[in-house]
Amino acid sequence: MKKTMLVLCFMAMALTTVANEQSAVEGEVRVTAEVIQKLDVKTDPVNFGKVAQGSKNNTPIEKGTVTITGHENEKLKIQFASGTQKEWKDNLSQVKVELSKGAEETKLTYLPNLDPELVQPLALENGKKVLGLSGTLEVPENATPGQYEGTLNVKVWYE
Repeated sequence: MKKTMLVLCFMAMALTTVANEQSAVEGEVRVTAEVIQKLDVKTDPVNFGKVAQGSKNNTPIEKGTVTITGHENEKLKIQFASGTQKEWKDNLSQVKVELSKGAEETKLTYLPNLDPELVQPLALENGKKVLGLSGTLEVPENATPGQYEGTLNVKVWYE
């Protein structure tokens, strides 16, 4: 009796599966993509020239640039970070770049500024966007004379 019931259950399940498969429908999902030009970033340095110990609000003698090229009229986002901290920020005014001289403990502080002012997302008109970099440099009284360097990192991507 138990075997008969078991066989009947298996047959019922098999018939249900066949009935379900016979009423099944299919559909297609179209998958597309448009390949666009990859982004490229080129930079020119900000140069403050010679600055005195203890001076503040020094302005560059040569402004830097960030030149972004990519697919025409596409929108992109940009972020900045200090070379030492790598904490990416949407707003450049939140970034402070420390300039150092080798293992020297004294640091100069660069407060970067963009020209034109940043409005996100950026549009790549004619496939190119050039941003000018200026800002101010603060030099502590105890800064040792010599060459100081720092890095401002830039990250861009299509929106």
